[in-house]
Amino acid sequence: MFTQTQNFSINSLDELPISPSQFNDFMNDADSMLHPIGALYTSTVRILRHASWLAEQKAKLTKQEYKELLRKYNWEGEKKAHLKIDEAFGTFAPYQLAQIEPRTLFVIALNLKKYQSVITQMQTLPIITLTRFVV
Repeated sequence: MFTQTQNFSINSLDELPISPSQFNDFMNDADSMLHPIGALYTSTVRILRHASWLAEQKAKLTKQEYKELLRKYNWEGEKKAHLKIDEAFGTFAPYQLAQIEPRTLFVIALNLKKYQSVITQMQTLPIITLTRFVV
């Protein structure tokens, strides 16, 4: 059995909550979990949130301000991959992809033309897990 937190428990990977409010509660508690499943969820969601945030910054800042932001956070080498993640998965809510390993997100995003059909299939799934699709 996996770690239980205040009124929220996960017994298998297929029990990811689909309610955004439940998921936010889980994310708040996940940082204190020692179990690797919590780490997977939070890692994937953070990558997706950072990718979305970076894309928003690129859209609203001037080119110079954007470059300064990248330098400030030392993201010059990471920008391409994260912008690709936002391009590939920007239509999904982070909680929908929380069960996907971070490496898989990067593989799909950095090979978008090759895996476009995978993303299309993912959009039809009620719950997205690694067992339901494999790259």
